[in-house]
Amino acid sequence: TIQTSSSMGSGNKIGAVVFAHYNVIGSAVGIGTAVNGVDLRPASPVSHQGVPLTGVWTCLGYCVGTTDSTSLGAKTMFIRTS
Repeated sequence: TIQTSSSMGSGNKIGAVVFAHYNVIGSAVGIGTAVNGVDLRPASPVSHQGVPLTGVWTCLGYCVGTTDSTSLGAKTMFIRTS
């Protein structure tokens, strides 16, 4: 199930997939990299919701983190793994 920022409250479960903004300045993550949910924000291509996720997520793409919520290069898909 793909989660959106409006549904993350009920869908933050293992196996959930989310398009998220990686909120760590200058750090790059690629396919298979584990990321703490506190470093991710549910996103749209335009911006992100400021609420961090919980748990551990695995990157399904590539991005370079930034705190600029409008940066497209800081957003990709993640799957919750724990």
